[in-house]
Amino acid sequence: MVIDMRIVAAAMMTGATIRADVPTFEILPLPPQLRKVDEVQGVSDDGSTVVGTGNDALNSNGRLAYRWTPDQGTVLLPLLPGYVWADAWRVSGDGQTVAGTCFGLDYSASVPCIWDAENAPHALPLLPGHDYGFLYGIARRAPVVVGYSGRQDTRQIVAVRWRAHHAESLGVPPGWTHSAAIDVSANGQVVVGSLSDLPAGRSGAFRWTPQRRMEVLPTLTSPGRATAERVSDDGRVIVGGGLSVAGYEHAMRWRGDAPPEDLGVPAGYRYSYAYAISGDGRTIAGDYRIPGGPRAFVYTDRAGMVDLERFLVKRGVDLHGFTLITCFDLTTDGSILVGHGYNPTTRADMAFRVEVPGGF
Repeated sequence: MVIDMRIVAAAMMTGATIRADVPTFEILPLPPQLRKVDEVQGVSDDGSTVVGTGNDALNSNGRLAYRWTPDQGTVLLPLLPGYVWADAWRVSGDGQTVAGTCFGLDYSASVPCIWDAENAPHALPLLPGHDYGFLYGIARRAPVVVGYSGRQDTRQIVAVRWRAHHAESLGVPPGWTHSAAIDVSANGQVVVGSLSDLPAGRSGAFRWTPQRRMEVLPTLTSPGRATAERVSDDGRVIVGGGLSVAGYEHAMRWRGDAPPEDLGVPAGYRYSYAYAISGDGRTIAGDYRIPGGPRAFVYTDRAGMVDLERFLVKRGVDLHGFTLITCFDLTTDGSILVGHGYNPTTRADMAFRVEVPGGF
């Protein structure tokens, strides 16, 4: 567990004991090559590895991938030969493998990429006849990653599951033109993601399994729109967002074959979106929108949707003016969250890591 050393020092001076059940908050340092953090997308099962993407300090359009550990700090991930930018999206449960994408200078060329435990990059193959792709998700406990493969000439993209460096097309259901896989269950058998029908301007969510293949998930409204972002370890709970009956985008949850659930918004607000779910499916996180911009939330059935910043401050955590903008990932038990926010000291978006012993 990460302990704020200022709290330790104060406790030593006063003779007080440090309560193990008090949440802790940590701002992850930026390497000199990065100007700010764009996204903090993944955390390992034990919370000791965090991955994400930042803005190049010398080029505001440049994106570079990083991995953070307590021992090594924040380290940039090397690029594949011939590529100049990279995104890191997810990390395996053991923290050894990172899933992401390497890009050419203008981002038109992209190749799915994984980084091994030594941070060495490895390109993944595309579907036959395709010339670009993107990697989004990785199974916590299986050698499986997911994303999409596409063609520049037609601009069509197709959801893909990679196993042992073999690309498997998950297809596109009738009535849709594009599919993209975004996340995968811990054993690699349940894949979720997004669908689009460009001529009709529609968007949807899907669940794929080897037995039932690709199924379009129901929406809150008809006609409606939705995106599936994350899935629990057992593949039974899916979260994301979609159009609500109120006419605004709301965080959503799908459980099995039951109708989708609107997770709502805090009183007085309109928009919310779920980006993360704990491995056990009990804790959900994301952001909701206020006039000043997004704010991170945590949702449980017991507490409902809770503002993460207020939750921490109420429990005595000093955020030092840091604004928690979005939460992007959770550990399996939901006790550690990672995301990004605004640091008034550096005047830049930076990554944060929060630990709540016992979870929410």
